[in-house]
Amino acid sequence: MTLSKMRVSELMLLSVAIVWGTSYGVAKGALAFYPVIGFLSVRFIMTFVLLLPTLRGHLRSALPSGLILGTLLLGIFLCETFGMAQTSASNAAFLISLCVVFTPFVEWLIFRQRPSVEMFVITGVSLLG
Repeated sequence: MTLSKMRVSELMLLSVAIVWGTSYGVAKGALAFYPVIGFLSVRFIMTFVLLLPTLRGHLRSALPSGLILGTLLLGIFLCETFGMAQTSASNAAFLISLCVVFTPFVEWLIFRQRPSVEMFVITGVSLLG
């Protein structure tokens, strides 16, 4: 990978982190004026409308799995957003970020495949950070 491509990919990763990180503060601010269910309704409707053009010709085949995954995602968002309404945005972001750190260990429990030594080191560094 060339240096310029690495810099572009690093900038893109930084952009995603900035948007993702600031979304907690924005959501916390919105929850001060709008109920959780209404907030999530707006988010899901906007997402549906934005993604609708990609479903053209695939709606019938995508509907069953979309309903299952959408229901699962709704449950996750309900728990996350109700929790965010009860705590600070930084606490919510920290706790939700722990899911990423703990995923390899949950996989270890489920699939009986031990994470690599590097994963233990990375997890330790993440928790110290």
